[in-house]
Amino acid sequence: MNIGNITLRQCWYFILTIFIPFLCVGGTTYFPYHFRLPIMIFVTVGSFVIFTASKKVIKFNLISSVWLCISFMICISSFASYDMNTTLEFGIVYLVCSLMLFVDFPKDLWAKVIFVCKIFAIVIALTIIISVFIDDFVLKYLGFLSNPMNYSSVSNQIHAELQLGSYSGIAGEKASAALIMNVGIAIVFAKYFSGIKCKLIDFIELGLFLIALILTGKRMLFLIPILLFVIMMLMSSIKHRVAKFVAIALLGVCAILIMSEFIPQMSVMYDRMLGNRDKDYYDPLSGRGNLWKYSFMMFAESPIVGLGFGAYNDYAYDHGYLYDGAKWNYYGHNTYYEILGETGIIGAVLIFGILVIALIMTIKLMISKKIDKQSKMILMFSFYIQAMLFIYCISGNVLFMKEQIFMWFTAMAMMLSVKNELKIKDRSLLRGGKINE
Repeated sequence: MNIGNITLRQCWYFILTIFIPFLCVGGTTYFPYHFRLPIMIFVTVGSFVIFTASKKVIKFNLISSVWLCISFMICISSFASYDMNTTLEFGIVYLVCSLMLFVDFPKDLWAKVIFVCKIFAIVIALTIIISVFIDDFVLKYLGFLSNPMNYSSVSNQIHAELQLGSYSGIAGEKASAALIMNVGIAIVFAKYFSGIKCKLIDFIELGLFLIALILTGKRMLFLIPILLFVIMMLMSSIKHRVAKFVAIALLGVCAILIMSEFIPQMSVMYDRMLGNRDKDYYDPLSGRGNLWKYSFMMFAESPIVGLGFGAYNDYAYDHGYLYDGAKWNYYGHNTYYEILGETGIIGAVLIFGILVIALIMTIKLMISKKIDKQSKMILMFSFYIQAMLFIYCISGNVLFMKEQIFMWFTAMAMMLSVKNELKIKDRSLLRGGKINE
């Protein structure tokens, strides 16, 4: 179908460049919270239908096939789950996300998606930093986005973070904001380590993301870019990478120390790193050891198949766990333990096994000499996202948050797009060689 000089597929790609970043880095405020699942279904099912209708080949591969099987298993297991409704809902979410892995999206689309993600991250970073200097900035001036219905619970949650020196800006919640800042950092890292020349604006953006990340006060998500910077540096082919690493690290430390003199709120991160504020610091993750024990209890009851994906909250409540006298609705804050308790050994091996395979495939492609700089940039970004989510599983609810689930599947879809393009190039070269012979 043609609309003037624009094809239906081009229109659809334009929609994806807006909606995919919205799903991944849109934050947790009113609109993302209420519209994320419908848009997710629209994006994935729509892409699958459009590609099928346009006679574009749907790609069956190890990653997509296994995830499709896992999704069906979650749906079927809902009938025996401790919390049938939640398990079925997650089954639908994973089934919808799995469709992303069957569609061979063009590489150029992912480059545009990454660019728009950076715009989202910059806007959120600016709102975080501005919130330091303007009291109640988000609720007063951006309330139509952050809390359009004027829910007191939302206002109270934002005020509670501000009183403790943590800022989330328009993202709506500090963990979500910290994750989005990591996405912004991933984009700059990916560009630098892929060999694409970075300009001054790139380093300014990196500084912006780092300052905003520190202001969120999230320790784990602050340590992740440091670790991944070292790993990506070692895997890159940049000349004199050790000397450059030391120079960049020293400059980064100096810049952060200087900024701390002008923004005292940045000391919250240092205090948390040193354990100086833990006794008085309000954080849903405190006492996580009490949360983990319920995952172990679930595993003890059903070690082979678990008690049902997403059943943690109901199980913990029925077994006596309350938070401020009410039901806990924020899962186990260790994805590895919780998946083991909810899906048993079989589910945990399948889920984490296929995620590890996807990460290994990404690394192999990333260090290949056959790919161009744009492909390498996309793979570097995909690697950062996958590795970040693997690490964050230690203390977060990665596989239970819709935006993080979709982000992980998007990263895998990026890798598969580059892999499919490389296969096509290899076949073309092979045919060319046969013709020449």
